[in-house]
Amino acid sequence: MAAAIRILSVLGQWGRERGEKVTCGIILSTGPVIYGLAAALPGDPRQEVVIVGPPVEDVLRLDGHALLKQADIVCTAAVWERIGRVGGLPVDHLDIRRQADPAGGDLVAVSMTGYQL
Repeated sequence: MAAAIRILSVLGQWGRERGEKVTCGIILSTGPVIYGLAAALPGDPRQEVVIVGPPVEDVLRLDGHALLKQADIVCTAAVWERIGRVGGLPVDHLDIRRQADPAGGDLVAVSMTGYQL
């Protein structure tokens, strides 16, 4: 949960610097279960969402796209790069799995198991 707080703090900072609100909330999904915190980034018509939480069931689904299980964070590649730039997070040291997003770009599943931010 410390990682979740850290990521949401980074996203909040990113929004404050631009005078924009970052919407945070709790996601409880049916089907493959998603328990976690989410932040919808402003300024993007697709409302890219970062999900931060404990490992989920066999498959994590975001907007209908299947991603690898055991993901702590799921977002688009562009959002993950933005988080890394703003928060100075060691992106290269995390276990990052990419999957093609039919809508364009990559979706990124990040595992932080055993890693402290």
